[in-house]
Amino acid sequence: MDLSGAFGRAVALVGDAVIMLRHREGGSQAQAVGGSPAIPAAKPQGGIPTLKMPTARGWAPGTTPVADTPRVTPIRRVVLDVVR
Repeated sequence: MDLSGAFGRAVALVGDAVIMLRHREGGSQAQAVGGSPAIPAAKPQGGIPTLKMPTARGWAPGTTPVADTPRVTPIRRVVLDVVR
């Protein structure tokens, strides 16, 4: 058996062990897919930081950002000029 085959078997064994540990808790698993999946209540994340996305805001009408280049054209206006 080559190295990749041995690695594949090791990954499969770890995966099997994790599945066995999850099923060891007992009981049947609630349906997680389909038209009406059972979604469990949220759990606190603890020390894991959550992703906080900033709110996207465009430029005020008629303004452009200041840059070192001679001219900055908003992409929306460029695309609309090409489409027309």
